[in-house]
Amino acid sequence: MFAGIAGGKLVAAGGANFPNHYPWEGGRKLWYDELFVLESPESKSWILLPIPLPLPAGYGISISWNERAYFIGGETGPSRNAMEAVPKCLANVISLGIKDGKFEFRNEPPLPEPLKDATGLVIGSHCYIFGGLSSPTASDASNRLYVLNLTNPDRGWQRAPELPGIGRFQSIAGSDGRSLFVYSGIVAERAPDGSQIRRKPYLREVWRYTPGRSPVAGQWKRLADMPREAAAAPSPAIRTKSGELAILSGAIAADHAKPPEQHPGWSRDILLHDPGQDRWRIARNAIHAGNPVVTAPSVSWKDLDIVISGEISPGRRTPAITTFESEMQDATSIPQSR
Repeated sequence: MFAGIAGGKLVAAGGANFPNHYPWEGGRKLWYDELFVLESPESKSWILLPIPLPLPAGYGISISWNERAYFIGGETGPSRNAMEAVPKCLANVISLGIKDGKFEFRNEPPLPEPLKDATGLVIGSHCYIFGGLSSPTASDASNRLYVLNLTNPDRGWQRAPELPGIGRFQSIAGSDGRSLFVYSGIVAERAPDGSQIRRKPYLREVWRYTPGRSPVAGQWKRLADMPREAAAAPSPAIRTKSGELAILSGAIAADHAKPPEQHPGWSRDILLHDPGQDRWRIARNAIHAGNPVVTAPSVSWKDLDIVISGEISPGRRTPAITTFESEMQDATSIPQSR
């Protein structure tokens, strides 16, 4: 789904699932355009707003800035109202805010190319978008980085230096407030029959992009590898009070290769990266059983870090919302889920 903060409220929109049967049972994936809002953490239920997304969509990037939620790129496909639609990637960018007490969408500059399964976040007043696939069947992923100045969006997206490595999708973004970190991801390849396949194992690479005199004049540097693969983990990574960046669960290729009806669910571990020291540690079983998800957005809202919906195993979605909070200030603190 898309998710973010608009007018101080938590919003979630779109997404896709298999409403009738799982994919290995012949089920068909549908995309959605509903827009939900949660007024406060104490609210008893979500409210379905009367305004939908411009079209059913999911698998995009969500960022929040200046009381607006931005929904960037993604993919659209068959829906309950358009069963014959063909999946395609999107370059659309819209933002959601409140004007005169009502939610309203605003069109923003589109991406230079359609992208799904990309990753990104905001540093200061600049939005950074990296990687992704330009079509659902693409056999190569992007290694490009695009930047949008949110205070002057009319200039459009600017192209920053490419990552000096292979393109990837379903990476995780993170930031220490100064630099962009890109964790893990999946490399797309072409099978002999021309179809898209995923290179295994998934990536353990970590890259840091540090802006220079301008956001588009920075440099990439490869850092220490992750302890394990963690593709498609909720993004962006949660920044703890101790300054670590937390990767929540994530997909491992060997587990992803198991028959989906026998999949045990994702790891309950949290991988914690100290960007200053470039060191890793693992918080074992720090996520409650049943809560680890992939392909889900994370949102910071009112002292909570929140993961919304996502996949609990291949083909299985959840409507659950998981919150993470870190109680301690020192380096021993770890996020605890509930």
